[in-house]
Amino acid sequence: MQHRRSLRRRPSLCLLALLPWLSLFPSGAFAADDGEILLAQASSTEGELSEEELDAAAAESTGPPPGVEVMRVRGRGIAGVVTEVPSSVTTFDAATIEALGAEDVSDLARVTPNVQIVQPGATQANFFVRGIGLSDFSANSTGAVTIFQDHVALNAPAIQTGQLFDISNVEILRGPQGTGPYRNASAGAISVSSNLPTGNYGAQLRASLGTYAPDSGKGAHMGLIQDYEGYLEAPLIEDVLSSRFAFRFRNSDPYKTNGCGDAIPYNQRAVRPNNTALLDVLDICGERGTDTWPNFPPQISSIPIGLQDKVQFENNWAARGFLRFQPRETEMDFVLSAHGSRLDQDQVYGQALGNGTFQGSSQNTLGGTVVSQYWEPDQQREIRAGCPAGTSCSASFLASVAEKLASGRPLDEKPYRGDYNKDGVTKRDAWGSFVRGDMKLGDLDLFTLASYDTYDRKRDQDSDFVPDTLFEVTEDDQAWQTYEEVHLGGELPTTPFDWEVGGYYLQESLDSDSTTILRGLTPTSRNAIARTFFQDTTAFGVWASFAWEFLDDLTLEGGVRYNWESKEFELTRQQTLFGTPQRPQSNHQTETWNTPTGNLTLTYHLNQDVSTYVKYARGFKAGHFNALASEDIDRPAADPEYNDAWEAGLNGSWFDRRLYARASYFYYRYKDYQLFIFRDQANSPPVLEIVNAKEAENYGIELEGRYEPLRGWVPRSVEGLQLSANFSWLHGEFLDFQLRSTVQQGFNIVPVITDFSGNQLPNSPPYKFSGSAVWTFDLGRWGYLIPRYDVSWTDDVFYGPNNGRGSVNPFTGQELPDNSIGQAAYWLHNVRLTYRTPTTNVEISGWCRNVTDEVYKTFAFDASRFSGVVLNFVGEPRTAGVDVVIRF
Repeated sequence: MQHRRSLRRRPSLCLLALLPWLSLFPSGAFAADDGEILLAQASSTEGELSEEELDAAAAESTGPPPGVEVMRVRGRGIAGVVTEVPSSVTTFDAATIEALGAEDVSDLARVTPNVQIVQPGATQANFFVRGIGLSDFSANSTGAVTIFQDHVALNAPAIQTGQLFDISNVEILRGPQGTGPYRNASAGAISVSSNLPTGNYGAQLRASLGTYAPDSGKGAHMGLIQDYEGYLEAPLIEDVLSSRFAFRFRNSDPYKTNGCGDAIPYNQRAVRPNNTALLDVLDICGERGTDTWPNFPPQISSIPIGLQDKVQFENNWAARGFLRFQPRETEMDFVLSAHGSRLDQDQVYGQALGNGTFQGSSQNTLGGTVVSQYWEPDQQREIRAGCPAGTSCSASFLASVAEKLASGRPLDEKPYRGDYNKDGVTKRDAWGSFVRGDMKLGDLDLFTLASYDTYDRKRDQDSDFVPDTLFEVTEDDQAWQTYEEVHLGGELPTTPFDWEVGGYYLQESLDSDSTTILRGLTPTSRNAIARTFFQDTTAFGVWASFAWEFLDDLTLEGGVRYNWESKEFELTRQQTLFGTPQRPQSNHQTETWNTPTGNLTLTYHLNQDVSTYVKYARGFKAGHFNALASEDIDRPAADPEYNDAWEAGLNGSWFDRRLYARASYFYYRYKDYQLFIFRDQANSPPVLEIVNAKEAENYGIELEGRYEPLRGWVPRSVEGLQLSANFSWLHGEFLDFQLRSTVQQGFNIVPVITDFSGNQLPNSPPYKFSGSAVWTFDLGRWGYLIPRYDVSWTDDVFYGPNNGRGSVNPFTGQELPDNSIGQAAYWLHNVRLTYRTPTTNVEISGWCRNVTDEVYKTFAFDASRFSGVVLNFVGEPRTAGVDVVIRF
C-alpha cells in the first residue's frame, strides 16, 4: 500500500479558529425544530392538557390558557429562516421511527412520498428524491441530497447512514435547496436530530428480541435478532450544565444460505470427471464446471474449504454523548458532542441469475458467448419444472418459461440462497465531535458550529455472487472531514421582515486502495485491476435569506447562495493480465466550480389554518470524478448538474384541526444530469462511470394527510384513532441522453450509440403509497393499549436507464425480460401491538414486519456482457419479535 498522501493535510484552519471563538460566543434559546415552536408548561399539577388542547387554546385566545405558560422560541432548524410554510417536508418522530423498526434513514424511504434510498452495501446508500440522485458506489461518491446529523453536513457516503437511536425527529426535504447550508442539494436534504440534555434526571432502555420468520422453502434461516437502545441523562450543575449519553447495539444471526458452504472443492474430489457436460450435471454449489473465455479450453475453478453455509451476520454498535451548557440569566446555549460507532458484519449478499437462461442456450442477450455459463440451481429447477413429465424441452420452450418467470418475478424460488466462493466482510470504524452554540446579541440570533468526523473502512466482497471468480473486490478507504457553519439573523424593528446571512465551510480528505480480481485462464493466472486514489475537497457557500410579511395574508420568502467547490483528484491504476503486472497509469486533476443559486416563495394565507404557495428554486451539484475508471483514466470529471424547479402547494387543517393535509405539484428541468452507469464494453469488464444526460425533466404530485376522525365525538378512552396516508405520482424522463459503447461483431469491435431519450429516470417509481392506522385505547388505571398497522406500496421501479431491461443489442434490439433490472410493484405490511402502563414507565410491544413475507429487490444491475449474469439485491424477509421499554 502506497503512502497516503492526502492524510498529511491537517484539519482546516477555520475549525481551529472557530473553537476558541465559540467558547466566547455561546448560544441562546436553542431549538432543534423549524420555525416557531410552542413550549407549554402547566403551572398546576392537578391535571395535564393534551397537545391538541394546548394548540386549540393558543389559537383561540390572545393570551395563554388558564394555568398554562406559553413561550415562543425561535431557533435554527433545517429550514434556516423561520417559515410558516416550509418546502415539501416529511417529518418522522421517535415513536414512528421505533414502530417502523428503522435502523437507519434508508428504512424510512418506503413510507416517504417520492423518496427512494438504494443501499446495496452496509455502508453505502444512494439517495433519490423525486427521481433525482446518483447511484455511485465509490468511496468519493457525492449524491444530490445533503445529509445532516445534528446540523453537521456529512459528505462521505460511508458515514451517511449511521444507526438511528435516541432521535428527536428525522426531516426529509424534497426539492432543490437554493439557499441556506445545503451543499449539492439539487434534489433535497435529510436531517437527523438527536435528543439533547434537558437538565433533568432520566433514563430509558429498550430491548428488542426478534427472529427472521420467512416462509419455508425460500432459503432463509430463523436467525435471532437482538437490538438494544438506551439513554441516561443527568444534570451536572443544576440549571447550568447537563449531560446525556445514548447508545444502540444490534446483533443478528445470519439468515441467508451459501450453497457453497461446506462444499467439497473440485480439486479435492476423489474422482474428478473431465467431461464438461458431466460437470454441469453434477452441479457443485451451482457451479457448472466451466470457467472459460471464448476460444480457450475449459478450466475447473476451485472452491475454498471451510466457507460458512449461513451468511448475513451483523454485529454493530453506536454511541454518543452530549454536554449542554446554559449559563444562568443569559440566553446562551452550548452543545458539545462526541460520538463513535463500529460496524462489523458480512457483506450484503445478493443473488446472481445467469441470463443465458432467458435464451435457453449459451448465448447471452447481446449475441456474444456467455463467459460464465452460470445457472442458479433453484432457477434451473424452476424453469425445467415447466417441462411435461418424461419429455425433454426445447431451448425455445425453456427460454419462454424463463422469460415469463423473470418478467413477473425476476428472482428464483429461493431468493435468500446463493452460491458464493468467498466469505465477504465489511468493517467500519467512525467517530467525531462537534461544538455548536446559539446566543442572543440584542435583537440578533447568532448560530455557530464546528465539527470533525473521520472513518476507516475495509471491505472484502464476493461482488459477482457466483462460485467462479468473475469480479471480486477488496477495498480499504479512510477519510476525515471538517464542517463549520455560522449565521446571524434577526427581525426589523418596525416591519415584519426576518433576515439571515450565513456561510459554511467543508473540507474533506479521502484515500482509497482497492483491487478488483477478474477471471483468468486458471485460478493462478487471474487478472486484476488495482486502483489507488485520493481526493481532497474544499467547498464553501455564503447566503442571505429573508421572510417578509408585506401584507396581512401574503408572505414573501427567498434567498440566494454563492456556491464554490474545488476537488483535487489523483488516480493510479495498475492492471495484471494473466498473472503479469502491466505498467501503471496515473492521472492528477484539479477542478473548481462556482455558481449562484436561490429560491423564492410566495405564500397566501386563506385563513389562519389554510395557506397556499408558489415557489421557484435553482439547484446545483458540483462535478464528480470517476474513482472506478477501468479505462481512459484521463477523462475529466463529469460536468456539474443544474436544475430549475417550480412548485405550488396547499397546506392546512380542517374540521377543528382533526384533519391536517398537504398537497403539492412540482416541475423540474435538468441540464447535465449526473448518472452513474455500468457501460458495456466488448470483451472487457463493465465500465463503471459517471456520465451526463444532456437534458431530463420530472414532474409530479404529492399528497400527505393525517386524520383524527373520533376526537371530540366519542368517549375520551376510545377517541385516539389516528389515520395517516401519503401518496405520490412522479413522471421522470430523459429528454436527451445518448450513450456510447462497443460490441463485438465477428472479429471486430464496433462502436455503437444507444439512445435512452424518452426512458424513465432510474429509481423513480411512478406511484407510491403509504399509510398507517394507530388507535390508542385509554384503559384508565389499567394503562393503554395501542394497536398499529403500517402499509406501503411501491410501483415498478427501474435501476438502470433502459426501463428495467438491461443492455440493448444494437443489431437485434434484444433485451432482458421486463423488470430484470428493476422491481415490479409490491406491497409491504407491518403490524404492532403495544401495552403501556398507566405511569407510562413500561411498554411491551409485539410486532411483525413484512407480514406477507413479500420478496422484493432493492437494487439490480446488468453484468451480462462481461459475465453473463444479472445481480440482484433482495430485501429482508418477514421478521417478528417483542420490544420492552423501561423509563426511569
